[in-house]
Amino acid sequence: MLSTRLRTTGTSFCYNVGRYITAFGVSILGPLAQLLHGHTSLPGFRLAAMLLSCCYLAGVCALIWAPETVNQPLPEDEKGLSH
Repeated sequence: MLSTRLRTTGTSFCYNVGRYITAFGVSILGPLAQLLHGHTSLPGFRLAAMLLSCCYLAGVCALIWAPETVNQPLPEDEKGLSH
């Protein structure tokens, strides 16, 4: 099992990587909307926003394989370690 400090570092890393990906998504929305405009009956901006929002569906699907940790003690609590 991982230590609490390592888990919090991993959580912070994932949170900040998500912020960078979001910044990239916002910067690509306009050019993607222009590229997609006129290819379907949907307006380009709407189609681009729908495509970019699909990454949230990938994240929700990934939760299927995430382990459930409700009411489980932290590894440090099991070993009786303290700082």
